[in-house]
Amino acid sequence: MKKYSKMGSILMVAALVTVSVTVGVVLSQSDNGKYDTDGDGLIEVSNLEQLNAIRYDLDGDGRSSSEAYGNAFPADSGEIVCQTSCHGYELARSLDFGNPGSYSSGRVNAAWTSGSGWLPIGIGDNPFTATLDGNGHTISNLYIQRLTDLDDPGQTGLFGIGQSATIRNLRLTNVDLTGRGMIGGIAGWSNGSTLKSISVTGQMEALGSYSGPVGGLVGESQGVITDGSFEGNITCGPSACSLGGLVGSHDGAISNSRADVIAIAPGCGYGNVGGLVGYGGGAMDGCSSSGKVSGCAYVGGLAGGFIGTLRNYLKTLSCRCRRYQIRAQASWIRPM
Repeated sequence: MKKYSKMGSILMVAALVTVSVTVGVVLSQSDNGKYDTDGDGLIEVSNLEQLNAIRYDLDGDGRSSSEAYGNAFPADSGEIVCQTSCHGYELARSLDFGNPGSYSSGRVNAAWTSGSGWLPIGIGDNPFTATLDGNGHTISNLYIQRLTDLDDPGQTGLFGIGQSATIRNLRLTNVDLTGRGMIGGIAGWSNGSTLKSISVTGQMEALGSYSGPVGGLVGESQGVITDGSFEGNITCGPSACSLGGLVGSHDGAISNSRADVIAIAPGCGYGNVGGLVGYGGGAMDGCSSSGKVSGCAYVGGLAGGFIGTLRNYLKTLSCRCRRYQIRAQASWIRPM
């Protein structure tokens, strides 16, 4: 009897230890909420409905009263999207607007692939202020066609406005963007935001009597861009605009970035066309551009605009133009 009792005690202790360890593992995987399973403070995005729902939680804390947000990040009673200290989102896989497998519904959302297309995240008085980490994944076939002033939110891109935001480790491929305001693959306007390890390919067109600045990554930037690239075509239609292969209007810092672009701005008047930057007063270091730029006035391989004046406050280090064709109807041509 004693032997049996002792063995039973040992088995009970072992069982308790096993249960304790098992419960501890479960808690460590989910103690920061249902959608931050790795506990890094970034909510995992696994489908396009969840990407779209970011617009209802622009500071990235995982809290929103929007029904659309609740549908995108469903949680049972007692569950929470993020328990504490979340500050943004991260892609858990690559997403394609043209692939039904990228949707939780299993069906392509025609509202995002035709008509006016995607509505940028963070527009007007409600900018995106959080983090988006692409984790090296790709978002393909972003489509935006905002053809009228009433239809255009003013900023065109995956994001409308990024304000003190961080967007990193992300690729956008085959973007197709048309708008009448600020246009960029990542954001129409970067206001104090940081973009790192970002690449965009595709085409963009600006419409209107005077279009906002247009760039492969960002239309207008007062932020920091590091390790960025764009490859594709950018056109300003009949209007005058500031058009750059990377940034349309630049008043921040760009480093280790490049553009391979065909940039065309046939509209005359006050306009600037550059292979890397259309117009700006920020700093550039270790950047390069190649391709073809064409415009009516203020055309340059690396940076268009008043180059004589810009050299007094546009600081460039180790930047170069490669294999460029430059054409202008007027005399202000600066290959730089």
